[in-house]
Amino acid sequence: MSNLQTVKGTGDSYETQRKIGEGGFGETFLATAQSDGSAVVLKRLRIERLEDWKALELFEREARVLATLEHPNIPRYVDAFEDADGGGLVLVQEYVEGKTLRASLQDGMPLEEAVMTRWLLKVLEVCAYLHALDPPVIHRDVNPNNIILRDGDTEPFLIDFGTVQA
Repeated sequence: MSNLQTVKGTGDSYETQRKIGEGGFGETFLATAQSDGSAVVLKRLRIERLEDWKALELFEREARVLATLEHPNIPRYVDAFEDADGGGLVLVQEYVEGKTLRASLQDGMPLEEAVMTRWLLKVLEVCAYLHALDPPVIHRDVNPNNIILRDGDTEPFLIDFGTVQA
């Protein structure tokens, strides 16, 4: 998968725009859903990079759990599928334009107590929602890298359910 490539999902096709992240087992792309032009994130697990099957198990669990979640501060699940070349699995979620809390703080964003309290309460609301599900969902990796502050209103979104436990 590279920039400006069309990827066929189960319900839509997605045109990749640019790579926005890469890790040991995968890569993440900003893309556009061809059906409605919405911005989405394609998170691709590269099978050939796996050292064991645990990462595959976690990726599949993440997709299953995200498909069941509906909360305004969790990017919406869109799709999950095996890519056409068979080299990986792809998870598609709504794209939230913004920066992580960590990046915002590193860029010198001021820390006002009232604003930080509002953000943390929103993230706690997400955790309370997750924990109230049956079975409960435990994120297991809430940290400043996994909170995106949306541009414009700095609304916090909890992302990266890669270590989720249901």
